[in-house]
Amino acid sequence: MKTKSARSVLCVSAASLVLLPLGTFSAEPELPVAGMPAGESPAPGEEPSLLGAGNTLESLRSLDASPAAGQRLDGVGGAENEPTEPSEQSAEGAPVDRRDLGFRLRLGAFEIRPTFSCGIVYDDNIFIAPSGEEADLICTLTPGVLVGAGDFLERKDRYLLLTYSPGFLLFLDRSDLNAVNQTAGLDGLYLFNRLSVSGGIQWERIFTTNRDLGGRVEQSVVTASGRGSYRLGERVLVEASAQVWNRDFQSGVDSVDRLGRLWFVYGASSRLDASLGGGLGYLEVSNGLGQPYQQLLLRARFESTQKLSFTALAGGEFRQFESGRSSRATPVFDLTGTWRPMESLVISVAAYRRVTNSASLAEENYTSTGVSVLGRQGIIGKLSAE
Repeated sequence: MKTKSARSVLCVSAASLVLLPLGTFSAEPELPVAGMPAGESPAPGEEPSLLGAGNTLESLRSLDASPAAGQRLDGVGGAENEPTEPSEQSAEGAPVDRRDLGFRLRLGAFEIRPTFSCGIVYDDNIFIAPSGEEADLICTLTPGVLVGAGDFLERKDRYLLLTYSPGFLLFLDRSDLNAVNQTAGLDGLYLFNRLSVSGGIQWERIFTTNRDLGGRVEQSVVTASGRGSYRLGERVLVEASAQVWNRDFQSGVDSVDRLGRLWFVYGASSRLDASLGGGLGYLEVSNGLGQPYQQLLLRARFESTQKLSFTALAGGEFRQFESGRSSRATPVFDLTGTWRPMESLVISVAAYRRVTNSASLAEENYTSTGVSVLGRQGIIGKLSAE
């Protein structure tokens, strides 16, 4: 059994979609993550990253996006019944298309847009040590570029998106820990009459703390996913997904996790839908035997108003061990709530319970349970802090 160490982190960050001339910002906190469908959560067993882009793991075993982008199940009245984000307005009061904001370079059907985010993190235990904790102040600078076609900003219609962003980690005291994280990905969505097909792939090379290995490590993560949904009727949708998550450590237990899920979704109204689903997965680890597992899940999404939304997934995971160890059943859940009390302020709360394999022991797993709270406040124009 491992000794758990206490850790507290204070983070202040700002994000922008486009760095405009003369130093003004056009901020866009909800940047799409290349290679990942909307609605994905941090990787199982990994702490949510507070260091911005280039230091985040996107999970393929987390909450599936519900339902697929561009697909609604109410059959009631179309877009006018859906809660919508507050629209930008021009000086004359007319709505402004977000795609017209900020600097961009057009090349035929494609647009090239620069991105930038920065953050400051105070961490009182940068090595996650059980004793002799060492604190530091960490600055992150993450420039990047988006190359997209179609509706790649909203991601509600057909689009193709390619991204790349290096993340510079700068430690105030421990400059020997300075590093450059890298993230690249390809993501796309295509809508037919009743069928929606999406998928992507993302590669990350990151230097981060790992609570399982007990220190700062280098790891490479490749995530790939494909999802298809088909509308059977006005209120019924079938959704299938296939996902692969490959994690390699510089020193640790490498793993490949494969998971397929099938969902039956019922749209009770334009603001409420419920899903029943199941999953089959197989975990393969280096220097160890495999772990087949199954999932039985319930999922619900509710949007009461433009200001409040809630998504919940709960169920059980049943895992077997090819080494001959006794099988295990574990309750799992993933809950997310978002509240927008005013147009410039967003508060979200998330809680989870997941099973993941150990990065230090070949045939050991652990269950992680956590909660996170995020606040995002608009400051001036499109610049925001969180």
